[in-house]
Amino acid sequence: MASVSLHTLRDLRTWRIRIFVVTWLAYVGYYFTRKHLPVVQPLFLEEYGWSMFDLGVIAAAFQLTYAVGQLVMGAVGDRFGARRLLLVGMIATLAMSLFSGLATTVSAFIVIWLVNGFAQATGWPATVATMARWFPRKTRGRVMGWWTTNYMVGDTLATWLAAASIAAAPTALTAIRWGFWIPALAFCVVIFVVWKWHREAPEDVGIYEVPDTNGPNGRAVHWRDLVQVVKVPGLWVAAVITGALKFAMYVFFFWTVTYLVDARGYSDAAAGYLAALLPLGGAAGAICAGWASVRLFTRRRIPVAVILLFVLAVVTVAIPYTSSDPYVLAALFLVAGFAIYGPESLLAGAGAIEYAPAGAMGTAVGFVNAIGSLAGIPAGLATAAIAESFGWEAVFWMVAALAVITMFGALPLWNSRGK
Repeated sequence: MASVSLHTLRDLRTWRIRIFVVTWLAYVGYYFTRKHLPVVQPLFLEEYGWSMFDLGVIAAAFQLTYAVGQLVMGAVGDRFGARRLLLVGMIATLAMSLFSGLATTVSAFIVIWLVNGFAQATGWPATVATMARWFPRKTRGRVMGWWTTNYMVGDTLATWLAAASIAAAPTALTAIRWGFWIPALAFCVVIFVVWKWHREAPEDVGIYEVPDTNGPNGRAVHWRDLVQVVKVPGLWVAAVITGALKFAMYVFFFWTVTYLVDARGYSDAAAGYLAALLPLGGAAGAICAGWASVRLFTRRRIPVAVILLFVLAVVTVAIPYTSSDPYVLAALFLVAGFAIYGPESLLAGAGAIEYAPAGAMGTAVGFVNAIGSLAGIPAGLATAAIAESFGWEAVFWMVAALAVITMFGALPLWNSRGK
């Protein structure tokens, strides 16, 4: 990697803006090879004759390797560097998207999405670690609040693009292929941007001893890094709350389009456009959660999570009892996205970094997201089983109950904060 000698504060600001944009865009791009599956999957029920349970197994397979990969890839990134991890993961997930457009059996999709789970798991630890090496701790809550809009914006854009691809296709089989391939082609542009402009630390461009940031990586990974991480109570708190939020997130992530088609009578494309409003509300939630944790709660993250868990419980119960009017559902999905993504992004990003032991930041970020993502494994199967046995209303009550339980569990930790 070419080294550029930069010494002024102005140059550092310029590089920080560039790194912010590149890493933000990188994680936006990951959703182009992830979110197309939930948009396309109602077509599997119609064209391939698959069952809801089949869709649940595919979702669970993805979440299994995604959760394991979060932990493993955090340590790999600490050892080999964020740039390498990003580029390898991006190329791998691109390949899995192309294969998805060709596969026609449940078993093939399970294998493809097991691999894709590992590939997708490279994105978060690598991009968060890069941000921590460029931005000081004192501004991290605010900066990460804006930065973590990436996966809400990525979710929204990927959903819209997949829905538009399906709507433009002349046949159902072509719609399935276009739904996977067109977002994947758009992702190629993101891979080029990362390859061209990503730098993982100030040292890589000749800026040394930047105060109040996490140091460079490249040292050997030891098991004691993970041992140090699991001994930090704050990381377990962040992981458990993140797990509850991720369970809710993946219920909405994988099943909103199917719910709107099956229970509300929407077309697949129309359901995709409406489902995209969830992460759009989440983008606002991430910004507001980061701001509130700094300005209203003096860098305490738990109060923000508690308040928004309550909001999530209320809005989730309301969804199945409202009319099918798109404006009503749009408003509810926006609020639900705000309440899910806001605290989840805060705890998985700035919260994990602040509790991380020295030298094990990537491992800590991976740990929080790995434990949190484990909750996504039963989310797919539980949703399929409950929807088929008891109806969609029971699914929303399940999510609301989990939100309330987590809220009361987090209340005693109202005043806790990281370093």
